[in-house]
Amino acid sequence: MDESGRRASHKLLRTGMALLAILLVAVPADFIPSTYSHVLPLPEGTPDGMGCRGNAVRTTAWNHAVENTIRVYVAGESIEQRNRFVAPPFTPTGALNERGGGALRNDDDEYGWMVPMADRLRLRDSSLLMDFVGSDTWLDAEDQPYTGTYPSTTPGHTSAISGTDIPSWLEQRESELEQRTHCYDVAFASRGGNDFAYYSDEEYKANLKRLVRLLAAGSSCQANPIIYVTAHMPDDQRGDGGDPPDVEYVKQQLHDYVERSKEAVTELRASQPNLRIRFVDMYTPFRVNQPTTAFPREVWSVNGVSDYLKIGRLGDLRHPRRLASIYAGEIVADALDLAELRQLPTATLTDTHGFVIVVSKEPIPRVARRNGLVVPLARPLETGSTSLASPRRAK
Repeated sequence: MDESGRRASHKLLRTGMALLAILLVAVPADFIPSTYSHVLPLPEGTPDGMGCRGNAVRTTAWNHAVENTIRVYVAGESIEQRNRFVAPPFTPTGALNERGGGALRNDDDEYGWMVPMADRLRLRDSSLLMDFVGSDTWLDAEDQPYTGTYPSTTPGHTSAISGTDIPSWLEQRESELEQRTHCYDVAFASRGGNDFAYYSDEEYKANLKRLVRLLAAGSSCQANPIIYVTAHMPDDQRGDGGDPPDVEYVKQQLHDYVERSKEAVTELRASQPNLRIRFVDMYTPFRVNQPTTAFPREVWSVNGVSDYLKIGRLGDLRHPRRLASIYAGEIVADALDLAELRQLPTATLTDTHGFVIVVSKEPIPRVARRNGLVVPLARPLETGSTSLASPRRAK
């Protein structure tokens, strides 16, 4: 390269770095709390090394539509913490990815409903991207280190804890909710499996209400996040004895997993109507063989009794394997109100001159201060707007 070419290259590099500096200050410090600690995922093929926590800036030529990132906090147990996939659960049309049929169709080594839920939501609305936040990460079965490869070899974050009922979960996580450690737009109170048959109805509902109230007040960036209370999916906790008999066992699970959780949500809505609480039933669809896009004719139950050998993992009927995990994730994603999610004042990914920046769906003030720089804006930034002037040093 001759001298003129080197000068042009250096000038281009300086221009690029100046633009990056503008982008890094585009989001005001008061929009991203100091506790905001996760990096939003970016499109496939985006170069690494340019990330900034809270801003998620990368150099890329991505020119797709704006994406609304929904930050998700999960107050769950083992079936929420254990997530492992090696292939997409669905085809681009929403049909089940059969993985060639045979044993892989219901692979014992693919499980967890977080990945299918996120993928199904993207199929319903390609602009909605779930980003999981929390104090821990996804794990493999038996709480072994994560080895999944889809959607990434890096596990998602979660605050779910295997083996906990609500009181023991709160012993470990209540402080992070009280201190608003995480930024989330929605939270899942996914309980029941470890509370089953151990608490009276009043004790369980009181515990669940306490958890929901903490979740409703626990986000560092959302004053009123959406809280989804999910009814636990069918499992078989009876062991080899099969006691109580199937019909009685289903009746007990229907009450403990569905009815009393729904009652708690109804009572909370009546006493605190300002809270955004939604109930999602993951149990009944299995019981009635509810058809979905991916499973239009799947048989999960016969005469209302679940096929636990099909739903559960081999030798572990308390935890779902591939097909039941995908079905559960699809059921939850299909129950979410898309219009409500689109209205969340969350982060937006926007393409600007080869850079992806994160801005707020709520207008940003005309002057944003960060790291001693002032960025005068031509007008308040709104969804899709990227009008910026050159930065100048704050006086």
